[in-house]
Amino acid sequence: MKAEQKQVEEFHDISRQMRTGTWNIVEDWLEESKLNKPLEKAYPGGSEDILDELPTLIGGIAKVIQDPMYLMDLETGGSLHSVCRQFGTLRHEAGYRIDKLLSDFSLLRQKLWLFCEQSGIVADGSLFELERRLNLAVDRMAATATEAYHTRSCAELIELAQKDKLTGFLHLKAFQRLLDNELARAKRYHYPISLIKIDIDDFKQYNLEEGRLEGNRLLQNIAREISGEVRGIDFAARFAGDEFAVLMPQTAPAQAKTAAERMRRCVRQLRHDDHPVTISLGLASYPKPAGDKNSLLQQAQKALAQAQQDGGDVVKST
Repeated sequence: MKAEQKQVEEFHDISRQMRTGTWNIVEDWLEESKLNKPLEKAYPGGSEDILDELPTLIGGIAKVIQDPMYLMDLETGGSLHSVCRQFGTLRHEAGYRIDKLLSDFSLLRQKLWLFCEQSGIVADGSLFELERRLNLAVDRMAATATEAYHTRSCAELIELAQKDKLTGFLHLKAFQRLLDNELARAKRYHYPISLIKIDIDDFKQYNLEEGRLEGNRLLQNIAREISGEVRGIDFAARFAGDEFAVLMPQTAPAQAKTAAERMRRCVRQLRHDDHPVTISLGLASYPKPAGDKNSLLQQAQKALAQAQQDGGDVVKST
């Protein structure tokens, strides 16, 4: 019983000293990270920018060493769980590689164990239990931070998979799913949606004369001009080739036509052989005159075809 009580007192003392010496541990961690060339390359902005969460993490590890019940703070919803997720998320946003994220925790584990050994508080018979508690805390933190890192990576990959590489607009498949969602929302909350279909006038001829590379550059320039007129709640897509679409939630036909005219005028500022680059635009809206998804797409396409038949460089609506 006395041995158990002595161990409890030892772990309380080492926990208290660890919290008191937090910044010494952090500074020691920083000094070694600066000497570690692979680690230094992982943090091009300087190592100081990764210190924000370390004192909090060390405080959490000290609590677990005092009593493993504090591991609950690392479970979902716990105070340290969110800090660890932030740790991983910020490393991802700064472009750090996953192995360097794990290097943070590996180095931290080394420094904390060295601190414990040098303190002289814990008797040899308690070292195994001390190491177990330290590893429990650091491993849980590293796992949570890594999970957040991968979550952010997966989200970015999904976003990239939904976008056209050349223009940055949504792919047709992603746009179709989004259109379904927006129409369901519009139906539920009783607001209008407008769809603008866009085609580049004489683009095939431009490709024949200037070549595919210049054609791609023109697509990018036109996409940039269209993007400049797209609101934060709107969605732009590349349907195929030189055909684009812009979905405008909570937008009545008159508002959408004004936006389409702005797009047309902005693209007209682009020049080719001293002639303006022009686009044709077809507009349709839900719930009137289009009452569902298929009708909305068909009527926008019909209006676009009419704009092209009229010579292009014009906005037509149904």
